[in-house]
Amino acid sequence: MSSDTRLKNAQKEVSKLRKGFCQATQAKEHAVETAKAKVIRQKSVHHLSHKGVFTQKTRNLIHFLSQSGCSANRINDIINDVLKTAGIKMVGSISRTSVARIIQEGYFAAQIQLGHKMKMTETMTFSADGTGDRSINYNS
Repeated sequence: MSSDTRLKNAQKEVSKLRKGFCQATQAKEHAVETAKAKVIRQKSVHHLSHKGVFTQKTRNLIHFLSQSGCSANRINDIINDVLKTAGIKMVGSISRTSVARIIQEGYFAAQIQLGHKMKMTETMTFSADGTGDRSINYNS
């Protein structure tokens, strides 16, 4: 082979590599843009439940709203309005009966956790600030 032929072959190979590099770069940029768009689409929708069960995030939000003094009748409307204001679409709804049950389940879970903590502790002190008169306790 002559040096001209080798030079032409080398230039062709360099040209192929440059084109391949540009295509790979474009493919990577397209994949990143597609992934970003997918994340934005997923974040713009909030599902209250997954497979018919309210998610833990939804339950925590209901507990927070209930502790803040929101009525069980209004919790669904409040969640919907807040998400709509943030530009997030809410999928599903929650009834006041479900709100009451979620609050009750939270109460029972707290009682179980308290019992577990009391069982696991080595010592426990109970105290009261009061006085007694003829077997009647008066607490202040």
